[in-house]
Amino acid sequence: MTIKEVITTLQNKGYSVSYYKRKDGGYRITRINNQRFTGSRGNIEARNIVGVSLSEARERSLKKLVTPKGKGSYNKRRKAPLDEETKKFIQRVQRMYRKAGKKEGMPTIRNYRWILKNKGKEEADRLIRQSERRILGLAYVENVNALLLRLFWDLAKKRDANVEEIYNLIERFKYNMKDSVLVSIYEDLYDWERDLISGEEFLRRVKSKL
Repeated sequence: MTIKEVITTLQNKGYSVSYYKRKDGGYRITRINNQRFTGSRGNIEARNIVGVSLSEARERSLKKLVTPKGKGSYNKRRKAPLDEETKKFIQRVQRMYRKAGKKEGMPTIRNYRWILKNKGKEEADRLIRQSERRILGLAYVENVNALLLRLFWDLAKKRDANVEEIYNLIERFKYNMKDSVLVSIYEDLYDWERDLISGEEFLRRVKSKL
């Protein structure tokens, strides 16, 4: 999947994405919702969100090219150990994707092993949890935290008891917040920041969604 396709996927999911086209024809993402990025960090985060990592795919391909099939130790090396609980979790998430009729972003044991070997168990487990949240329609906790940070800085400039209550509500529900709700709350936040709605109206809208 190209970065342009990743951008389109994010936009179809309701994300606000800013990007520009490089001279070499590629694309660089500079903002996802309210989170800004420099360098290639936006592209990396976007791939994580949709469950795609082009760099990993390229690295796997390069390893196959470096060691011809049937020679060396690449194809003969021992697979990274995988505990039974992790296997069952991956298989459960796979069933959820199949039931929903979706293939994009579906985790595989093969990919998990590769990430486990190259990036460690913490990152491998994080991506699997993201896959589960994605198919459940839940917002990534990192994105909810970005919203909380923005509210924190807004409150530092403009104190509002209603918005403080919103902050506390989001903190309470951040692990169970639907992705569509997160996008909708961002829209309400933009309205409040531009003084199009009061803090009281902002709170009323958020309460109706949580």
